[in-house]
Amino acid sequence: MRKRALLLLLTGCFFLSGCWDMKTIQGANYVTALGIDYAGGKYIVYTQLINFASTSKHEGAQVSKAEQWIGKGEGGSVLEAINEMYKASQQLTMWSHVLAVVLSQRALDKGIAEIKNSLFRFRDIRYVPWVFGTNEPIDSLFSKTGMFGKSAMNSPRSKLRGISRSKPCSLRALKTL
Repeated sequence: MRKRALLLLLTGCFFLSGCWDMKTIQGANYVTALGIDYAGGKYIVYTQLINFASTSKHEGAQVSKAEQWIGKGEGGSVLEAINEMYKASQQLTMWSHVLAVVLSQRALDKGIAEIKNSLFRFRDIRYVPWVFGTNEPIDSLFSKTGMFGKSAMNSPRSKLRGISRSKPCSLRALKTL
């Protein structure tokens, strides 16, 4: 009787273990760059997303480059604009891969306090992304493709080293301003 109970317990453990709640890489949106603009009394938030489903390798096929998407949301605050983007997303959105935060001149003129308060509410956004300012439209900046099919925002610090008038700062340094 005791052996039978042990066998039943081990069989149950075998069926209960496994990856029943596994999330695949294709089942999420990965934000790699975040842009914030201010126009018409509203904040406009742009996100650059990478679709990893296109990078998976099938038998006998070559790996293709990752597709890039640009998301856009508008709102009275930065958080409202980000929440507006969630309405259009059909998948989980991952913020832990943000490499760059781009702020427009209009957003900087409006003030950095709202932007800082909103960005630091997201625990997934780390303090390591680089923060840049630009006069160029953010959606056109995010749609540019760099070498090897990668986004121009993947390593913006090295690209801007020779042409930027000011040094970029990290999100960590922005927190102390």
